[in-house]
Amino acid sequence: MRPPLHKAILTCLLLMVGLLLKTQSHNSNRVNDSNNSTLQMPDGHQIPLRPVRHVAAYQNHQLVLMAEDKPGVILSTAFPAPGGPPKHAFMTAQATWAEAEDELGDLIHTTADFDGFLAALLDHRCDIRSIDAGLQPQRLEQGWRVCLGDSLIGVVWNEPGQFMTLKRQPLKGQAQSKFASMTVYDESLHASLLLAFTQADNFEALLHKIEKLGYDTVGN
Repeated sequence: MRPPLHKAILTCLLLMVGLLLKTQSHNSNRVNDSNNSTLQMPDGHQIPLRPVRHVAAYQNHQLVLMAEDKPGVILSTAFPAPGGPPKHAFMTAQATWAEAEDELGDLIHTTADFDGFLAALLDHRCDIRSIDAGLQPQRLEQGWRVCLGDSLIGVVWNEPGQFMTLKRQPLKGQAQSKFASMTVYDESLHASLLLAFTQADNFEALLHKIEKLGYDTVGN
């Protein structure tokens, strides 16, 4: 026996409304996920970003490289070859540690873009730190890697500085701390860690907040 026509129409309308709501929700999430012009706090506060990222790379506590994601030249720790330093299509960089220069040079010339270069640095035992203001420390000893199981989520140092993710770096003077600097490597997990970074009163409190979120902090 077939259901009455009005019930069939009502069922069809309900299915269409459900599909429409699901589509709107998916599109809203996609817009939020692709919004790389700000860092968004859990309370909705928006932190504006720099158009050009400027980062420092540390390997075994030693500053080995400073790089910007804009076309430029690659400066060596040695005297430049005749004709000047080599030009690069998407990066401006300054090597700062001769022992790591050959390894980093290979990465510079084999990655396709700046995001790929940063990912390659992580694979080669480097950590990334925001260059915000002043001189970069040549060595950073007081660092803790933030992990979730076997996954590396980020790094935090007991050194005044700025919060950033690999893809999003706040404008200079934004998202700063007088006692910590932090980089989140997993973009999807940055919001709660940014909140912890901005709310902590001291470095020990920051580590405690990170651990309360379910992460492990491992001295590096």
